[in-house]
Amino acid sequence: MTLVQPPLKKDDDVEDDSEYSPFYGIERSAVLQEARVFNDRELDARRCTQVITKVLYFINQGVSFTQKEVTDVFFATTKLFQSNDIGLRRMVYLIIKEISPSNDEVIIVTSSLMKDMNSKTNLYRANAIRVLCRITDGGLLGQIELHLKQAVVDKSPVVSSAALVSGIHLLQSYPEIVKGWSNEVYEAVHSKASLVQFHRLSLLHQIRRNDRLALSKLVSGLTKGGVQSPLAKCLLIRYTTQIAQFHPLAVASCNVDLESFISDQNRSAATLAITTLLKTGNESSVERLMRQITNFVSDIGDEFKIMVVDAIRSLCLKFPQKCRSLEEGGFDYKKAVVDSILILIREIPDAKEIGLSHLCEFVEDCEFSYLSIQVRDRATLYLSLLTDGLQNDQEDAQSILLQSLDMPLENLEAGLRSYKPSEGSFLLAAVPMNVKPNKLVEKKASTRNLRKAAKDASQKATANGETSKLFPAYEKLLNSFPQFAGFGKLFKSCAPVELTEAETEYAVNVVKHIYPSYIVFKFNCSNTISEQLLENVIAVMEGIEGEDFKHVATTTLASLPCGIPGQTFVAFEKPVGACTFGKFSNTLRFFVKEVELSTGDADEDRYEDEYQLEALKVTAADYMLKMGVSNFRNA
Repeated sequence: MTLVQPPLKKDDDVEDDSEYSPFYGIERSAVLQEARVFNDRELDARRCTQVITKVLYFINQGVSFTQKEVTDVFFATTKLFQSNDIGLRRMVYLIIKEISPSNDEVIIVTSSLMKDMNSKTNLYRANAIRVLCRITDGGLLGQIELHLKQAVVDKSPVVSSAALVSGIHLLQSYPEIVKGWSNEVYEAVHSKASLVQFHRLSLLHQIRRNDRLALSKLVSGLTKGGVQSPLAKCLLIRYTTQIAQFHPLAVASCNVDLESFISDQNRSAATLAITTLLKTGNESSVERLMRQITNFVSDIGDEFKIMVVDAIRSLCLKFPQKCRSLEEGGFDYKKAVVDSILILIREIPDAKEIGLSHLCEFVEDCEFSYLSIQVRDRATLYLSLLTDGLQNDQEDAQSILLQSLDMPLENLEAGLRSYKPSEGSFLLAAVPMNVKPNKLVEKKASTRNLRKAAKDASQKATANGETSKLFPAYEKLLNSFPQFAGFGKLFKSCAPVELTEAETEYAVNVVKHIYPSYIVFKFNCSNTISEQLLENVIAVMEGIEGEDFKHVATTTLASLPCGIPGQTFVAFEKPVGACTFGKFSNTLRFFVKEVELSTGDADEDRYEDEYQLEALKVTAADYMLKMGVSNFRNA
């Protein structure tokens, strides 16, 4: 009799930092006796699951069983296929994989697994494929090969991914059988599910790794935009880099396609593409690549910048004569920077101190003598004028140069511009002392207040558990739309999810409303631009992951003026009662009308525009409701 852990008594002193394990005190012989519940006529799914969990714990802890004990547990486990409990069925799959029955015993469970592999439930199909490929030999594998080929091109990402991963494992033992799947694997490479793309590309690479020509055609074909998975893109670029190290001419035609990845939204793929191009590009493409990097580096994190710097160092060593292309900017660019700073100093008083600081640094660091001399000479001129003024004994000059003025500089400038010498001497006392409002500052403050109000409105629903309190209002609102009235009873309304960052032109968050067979996405939109009126606003959602969602309805927001929130809805159908997961890219599309601030009237002319939002996921938490438990012991 084997005791895995000593039992804990209630009176034992337990340290505060110790953790209680549910497996303390269980015995191997007692668990084998409990396994007899598998033979009961009325199966208790919960109790059977607990027994299987204990057996799996022993196996993973290295506890040995006799052949008779393993056989008895296996035969008893096969009787659990009679239960339709999903959780128990998944545990049955696990224990069969861990037990690994002999060839004579496999025949007993094969029929049940084949039945599950042809089931309408994708979860059963995927797990049955994994178990069959784990326990079968070459003879039985030939009988189920047709089913496996069909699973590779199946529309369900779960089933397809299970078949592909099984193929990767089977390739080590039965390469001839798996190589016969090449057409099916290549045909299904263009799946929209990112993980399926990755597994299919991995299997295809394993099958054709000894065929350089086929591998080169594969990379060239897939880099033309057919692959959407960031994982698959990175894998393709890595393959290209590996081939280029030994056969650079073979991947020369891929450089143009690699350049398109620089603007990819996934920063990992974009960084890998630019570093690969810097290592494999020719001398004529250096300047073009450096211009693209200038815009690229500002959008990535430090870990990606390190990779780019390493690639640039390799490029400099490879093409020393092109090192001048790595300068921070040309003359026109830096001249534009200097001119912009001077304009900001002149127009915005608050920017004067920081602007002068940048110009001082520019004199020291700029390698263009023309610009540094221009800045230096201007500073020398101003210093000379101030010094000459101080040398005079006039008290007015000293008070103006050394003391703060009693009137705003804007008022003094306006008075000097309107002064006419024929009227007599210019009097400082005639300059008004009141500060005129700065239109630019007012505009920024107004926009900032609108953005803050929009953000507070979007967070109000989640504060202090307001989501549950708003449930009746949500249900009433959704039932008022004819498109959603037939969806049935509303199950849950999730907390709002922000789709825009703070301080952006438009504030958008989404609330997911869960029905038994539908999901309605409510987009709360706010316009913070006072000069614009948005019309015919709609949200466009495109599935990135999850093919089980079907678009059924979209509502249009007729008008979205500045400061007044509005809503637009998008509805999708999903399988009845299923917890379907997915990921969507979101875009806000609308027509823009310019608004005259003085009158508040909008122009008749309008133009179409769109605004890219953050991606949105549908997860398992969206299908769960918070429930109170009064008695944890009996829960």
